[in-house]
Amino acid sequence: MIQIQRSEAPAVLTTRGAARTRQDCEAYEASPDAYRGGTARFKAVENIYGHATVKAGLLIGQYGKCCYCERKLRASDHGDVEHFRPKSAVRQDANSAEEKLGTIGLRTVGRIS
Repeated sequence: MIQIQRSEAPAVLTTRGAARTRQDCEAYEASPDAYRGGTARFKAVENIYGHATVKAGLLIGQYGKCCYCERKLRASDHGDVEHFRPKSAVRQDANSAEEKLGTIGLRTVGRIS
């Protein structure tokens, strides 16, 4: 896995993305057990997290590579904005219970098949 060089967040993340984050936080706070247990999940919004400006920034910050396998993304492969936490479940630390918080995130560009 490569280290991502972060730059300034694209405007779509600071506007629509920030509003969506507030909505997700409110939904989580209203029923945390549903999210922690996996019956409720967050959903990545394509026109925010998959926006062309987000993908362009990720491609630059990841040197044109998939941040997991480090393969070069082809010019014809636009990549997918992927998760930054495990999709199945997470633990806040070694002593914490598993939480199934969903897959929202924007750290990785590209699955190459």
